[in-house]
Amino acid sequence: MDNIKLCFIIACKIYKNYDIYIDFYVNNINNFYPNSKIILVDNNSTYMEYYDRFKDISNITILENTSNSKFEVGAYKFATEYIIKNKIIADYYICTQDTFVLVNKYDFNILVNNKVKAASISHFDFSRTFNLHIPVLLKLGLYDPNERFLCCWCCSWVCDIKSLLYINLLLKDICPIVRSESEQTERYMGKILKMLNNNISYAIESGVESNNDYNCHCIDPRSDESKKTGHFFIKRAQQKTEKTI
Repeated sequence: MDNIKLCFIIACKIYKNYDIYIDFYVNNINNFYPNSKIILVDNNSTYMEYYDRFKDISNITILENTSNSKFEVGAYKFATEYIIKNKIIADYYICTQDTFVLVNKYDFNILVNNKVKAASISHFDFSRTFNLHIPVLLKLGLYDPNERFLCCWCCSWVCDIKSLLYINLLLKDICPIVRSESEQTERYMGKILKMLNNNISYAIESGVESNNDYNCHCIDPRSDESKKTGHFFIKRAQQKTEKTI
């Protein structure tokens, strides 16, 4: 396990009137995977002073996303450019929202042993695409009306370096700035992750439809309840949009 190099890329935005889980998330990463790299990418928060608490932690890099691409895809692409520039090589890059929080240790050897190149953290069924995947996949020349795949819940995924670079290049002209475009990301990334993983949909967690262990609208990822679910990542839905103050 200790030989696997991990880099966590966390898309962040700080709101004083919402619970913030980044401290807890970072502490868990450092406890579970002390040799990992953490990149916190802020999507233009007003309260940037929040990140001062991390400035002296050697394995943490704090970036402010100054690109014209926001939400998760914007943060991940911005971090990838930093990774390329600074030659940060890892076996897996874990790209997540700051409200999809690591609560239990996951053994990434599972991905290695299954030769997984790209996977969702969790997923939901293709029947819930509502055709939101079509516009971007058409633009990318990847749309197949007959194809089915697992959608990528919370726009959060794991991938190897080759897949990370491919996603960055593929989505260079995809620039989400509103919540509805983030919802599209959950859909079309299911196809892209499947394509990168030898055309096999793979997810670390069980699907949303089979998840009766917790209610994402009210659970606190920091609670004992979260840990006892046995899930590795717990989502706390806050329903924030580009208009949230």
